[in-house]
Amino acid sequence: MLSLVNYISHLITKILAQRKGAVLATHYSLLATILCIVFTSCSYIEQYIKEHESEGIVATIGDNHLYKEEINKIIPQETNSTDSALIAEAYIRRWATNILILDNAERNISNQTEINKMVENYRRTLVIHYYKQDMVNEKVKMPSDEEAIEFYNANQQLFLLQQPIIKGASIKIPNNIKTDKIERKFKDIHNNIEEIEKYALQYAKDYTLFTEHWKPLNEIIDLEKSKLKITKPGYYEEKDSVNLTLINVIEYMNQGEVAPIEMVLEQAKATLYNQQKKDYLNNFDNEIYDYAIKHNQIKLKIEN
Repeated sequence: MLSLVNYISHLITKILAQRKGAVLATHYSLLATILCIVFTSCSYIEQYIKEHESEGIVATIGDNHLYKEEINKIIPQETNSTDSALIAEAYIRRWATNILILDNAERNISNQTEINKMVENYRRTLVIHYYKQDMVNEKVKMPSDEEAIEFYNANQQLFLLQQPIIKGASIKIPNNIKTDKIERKFKDIHNNIEEIEKYALQYAKDYTLFTEHWKPLNEIIDLEKSKLKITKPGYYEEKDSVNLTLINVIEYMNQGEVAPIEMVLEQAKATLYNQQKKDYLNNFDNEIYDYAIKHNQIKLKIEN
């Protein structure tokens, strides 16, 4: 490479020396040397990049390249070679087909201008969306328990029960087991929990104790199939051809009542957060607009 540079430099110097004189030739010799180095270097670097870019390329269509790394990402680990080849072939086919269709479409479609406008509008929408989301994440925090409870107390109409809920216990026992003793104890569940749980471990098909937290009634019985009409605290039992079901309802709340805060605390937090988020975004839009008007960033031409 250097010999080529020297040769070109010498040739230009010789020509210029004959026409412009030795001093001027020296300056042009330096310029010629620099230009040769630049051009030959650029060519060398470009070739180097092309050679190294091609490493790992498994398919090329025009200026579009599909790299082996991209295919490796979609092949599950420990896939055998036969399946890997099938997955890779299918992926390459889809990739190539999409490129070819897109290329043909861009050359032949008639409403390219309209599509470009739609793409630009979509890009703007995405940019604005992610910018606003970043601002929300920075400025709007999830409410505390205290804030959520205050919101709940002020907006109880938002937290009405959609179905009955109960506190208590239920147990399902096969019919072929004697149940007189457990029935008596189940009616006084607070004083017999330990014995009931021992019995449940030995005989029960299903046992649920929820004396300290609420459960929707439809999680305890099938409201459509059961003949039980549970409408208040009390002891209930139902027997079919296979099982005996005992239910002790300690507390009962009906559909339409305000849900207890312990059931809807997280819902209250989410509702309050979404309200604060909405308010922030509305104010954000207004502040951006008002600031632009105040600082003459928007020129309005309104005819009366």
